[in-house]
Amino acid sequence: MKNFIKIIKKKDKKLTGFFESKQLKEVEKTYNELENQHQEIRDNLKKINYLLDLIEKHQIETSTSNKQQNMVEKESWLSKLKEKFEKIHLINTDKLTSADIEFLEKEKGKLKIEKEQLEKEHHHIHQLIAKANSYLTNLRNSECEEITKGYDIAKVGEKLLEHFGRKMEETSYDFGRKKVIKYLEETFSLNRIQANKLFELLEKSRVLKYKVDYSNMVNVPVYENFDEFTDFDYIPMFGNWLINA
Repeated sequence: MKNFIKIIKKKDKKLTGFFESKQLKEVEKTYNELENQHQEIRDNLKKINYLLDLIEKHQIETSTSNKQQNMVEKESWLSKLKEKFEKIHLINTDKLTSADIEFLEKEKGKLKIEKEQLEKEHHHIHQLIAKANSYLTNLRNSECEEITKGYDIAKVGEKLLEHFGRKMEETSYDFGRKKVIKYLEETFSLNRIQANKLFELLEKSRVLKYKVDYSNMVNVPVYENFDEFTDFDYIPMFGNWLINA
């Protein structure tokens, strides 16, 4: 845990430095890294909870002799346990051998220690993600106000909502993107570079979101060989741009 806290403190310091120097891309990069780490912790917690659920019916005591494990190959360990625990789950408790019980007590102890560790990490990651999200909102709004000469992301979103409604008519991603960019150019007197930058801010802030419509895909290709893949004609996907303002 001490090592994890050191890493978190280091990330926190870097994140604050990026924010204070207004490095939006670096804050975005750090935020994405934290989200990936957060997802990894969540996935491992789900696996551990599932394993503990599997042996719950046997009412196994937790071994008290275990210390926190330094598991370099955590994924492999959890995968092997899943296979063994699922087999043991299907056995009646009175059919378990003394070796089975000893194994379950030992591994249950390890799992509970690992779960406690991950829950603490989960809490700290959540706090840092919240801070990173706050920094992102602040920096994106500052950039938006600079481009539009006074409008923050929420106000630009309201303008889009008034003009396009909550859901634009079905179109390809690129055609709809160009339509929105043209509107931004005309409304805020922007050049194409500025309008494209503003569009990216709105999309990353989820004010603009493109939802693909898969219902019209009648023929789903089967790539049996490389030639079929390379000869496949590109057909743009259609969907709707949604405006969340």
